[in-house]
Amino acid sequence: LETNINTFGNEFCLGASQLINIYTPYAFYFSDNIFTVQLSDTNGNFSNPVAIGALASSTGGSTVITFPENLPVSSKYRVRVVSSRPRSIGQDNGIDLILSKEYSELADIDTMNYYCAGEGINILFRANKCFNPNNKFNLELSDTNGNFTSSKIIGVGEKTSGSISF
Repeated sequence: LETNINTFGNEFCLGASQLINIYTPYAFYFSDNIFTVQLSDTNGNFSNPVAIGALASSTGGSTVITFPENLPVSSKYRVRVVSSRPRSIGQDNGIDLILSKEYSELADIDTMNYYCAGEGINILFRANKCFNPNNKFNLELSDTNGNFTSSKIIGVGEKTSGSISF
């Protein structure tokens, strides 16, 4: 029993869903068999696996898996498939999976430099793929006291990495 999850890379977002295929080299599963896709703990152990998808089939096929949002972030998750009739436990996917939450960061800004109003500069930023593809990133300027309660948007980025010019 195996899946094609590795063909989608090894980084996934908590709360995200992915269509995967379940393969079996054997044709001896009963018609009421259920293949369950299980996720390991944060260390890759399956002592208490979490079911993240299922497929009622005797031959395999496609199913959607969903990574629960409430899991801890880790770079050591693994996935495996188990069958119900007959009971069979597949090998894990063979590589560590990274499950992460949304993050973004400014890649480079010189905070020791002074900038003049109207002066154009580029601010580099990075974000992981957990954001919606249509997400927009706002670059905000604080007030003179460093507070953002009434900040001003001075630039907008529309990709998961790049630069914001203002």
